[in-house]
Amino acid sequence: MEVFFFILSLLLLSCGTSKNKEMVETTNQTKGVIVNTDACVTIETTTEGKKVTMYPVNLDEQFQKTDLEILFDYQPSKAPQPTDCKVDFVVSVSNVSLFKK
Repeated sequence: MEVFFFILSLLLLSCGTSKNKEMVETTNQTKGVIVNTDACVTIETTTEGKKVTMYPVNLDEQFQKTDLEILFDYQPSKAPQPTDCKVDFVVSVSNVSLFKK
């Protein structure tokens, strides 16, 4: 019985949290550059060494300026792409912010 309590106490002690542990915040946001043409506003980015062009269906107007560098999260969207807009993907963006160099 003593062995059971000993093992139980070891388990409880090992499950405790340490106040000295640091929380490391990581982001997996994508960096992109805005391209504003007559046909549409797109985001150009590089994925696995290839240039990728995305049409963001919900990009806030404040970010729709050519050559603006942004960080953003995205999800594929089923929205149609504009007729004269040549892109690789149509996406819905979130957590958009300016890229600070």
